[in-house]
Amino acid sequence: PETETGAYHETRPLTVPWDLFWHIDPAATERCIRAQGEWHVVDPKTGEHNRHADLKRGHAFLESGGILAETLCWLADRINDPTLTGLALKVARYSSQNRNPRTGLLSNSPTLDRWDMHQNTSETGMWAGSLMCCFHLTGKTAFADMAAEALSCWLDHAWDDRAGSFYGKLQIVDAAPVLGPKTTLYQPADYCDPWDPLFPAHDYPMPCAETCLQCYRHTGDPIFLTGIERWATVVANNLPARNGRGGYAEHYGRCIHFLLEAADACNRDDWYDLARRVADEAMAILHVEDRFRTHPGEDRCDAVDGLGFLFLALLRLETGGDPNLLGLRF
Repeated sequence: PETETGAYHETRPLTVPWDLFWHIDPAATERCIRAQGEWHVVDPKTGEHNRHADLKRGHAFLESGGILAETLCWLADRINDPTLTGLALKVARYSSQNRNPRTGLLSNSPTLDRWDMHQNTSETGMWAGSLMCCFHLTGKTAFADMAAEALSCWLDHAWDDRAGSFYGKLQIVDAAPVLGPKTTLYQPADYCDPWDPLFPAHDYPMPCAETCLQCYRHTGDPIFLTGIERWATVVANNLPARNGRGGYAEHYGRCIHFLLEAADACNRDDWYDLARRVADEAMAILHVEDRFRTHPGEDRCDAVDGLGFLFLALLRLETGGDPNLLGLRF
């Protein structure tokens, strides 16, 4: 604590529910967000950013840029400050411009020469989801256009019909799948895994699926409908979770919520049935002696395991009500 400078702060992997903090202390919340814009953006002219708050060139992860842009747009909408929207656009465009002209795939981290400079994952969907939120907050269509373009390119290349799943990693230069042993621990396996307990691993299946829903509602483009259908297939093909060992609360919650929203958007009663199948498994695995645990193997409840996601999804399943009761975005 005596030597920690605060530079290890990371804008990943989830967007903060800023409404809750604003309700407690608006001034402190504004200071926090403005500090993020100041310390995570390495170059305000280009929008180059760093996951760490040290003003140095580092990993400009897609997820970090998306969350930072969404955060800036949230405050811009709250206090009507267009300069924050302008900075968010630069941050988003920085990631968008680092795309291969042949495949359209984005670099997961374009600044440092590591595996994620040359590869793309379902993190594209999480980034695009943040940009869709930027669009809804500001009305700037540039955000939605960047999101739809990037996600459609990933959907075009990532599906493996024989496996019934999306590839975990693609080479951005030719969209070839990257298969075989991981070169680092925190990266996707051969295929996207909605139950991977190692988090974050630059693999965000259900956030990507949710963004397919957002883009389909916004554009009506059939490629996003196909993406929705394929993500539902991924969930069905990966039950029971982890080959019967069970999943974490957040993952069950995300799968249930996506399936319910997809069923509504696409008029698919079978996806309601699939959502209830996931919920039944979650209850069998995580509900023990009238209490919830958040992961299998231990009778304990950890806040970081996403029990709130599961509770909101179960409420949505049973009541058909608003899944975002606490301002928590799936």
